[in-house]
Amino acid sequence: MEALSKALVCLAAITLVMAVAGVAFTVTYFGVIPEALSRASNNLAILAIAIAVVFGGNKLGS
Repeated sequence: MEALSKALVCLAAITLVMAVAGVAFTVTYFGVIPEALSRASNNLAILAIAIAVVFGGNKLGS
């Protein structure tokens, strides 16, 4: 589950960069507006945090 959590964080970072670039250059990606990418980034980050908390066990603090 740690790998899934890290993958979701990476995906969240990519979508956030796409959202920032979309706002800066007024670009849509595959018909998706930058605000939707920003929301997706937040949702992926929250999902990664939830997975880390639920399945992290004692490794969370280290």
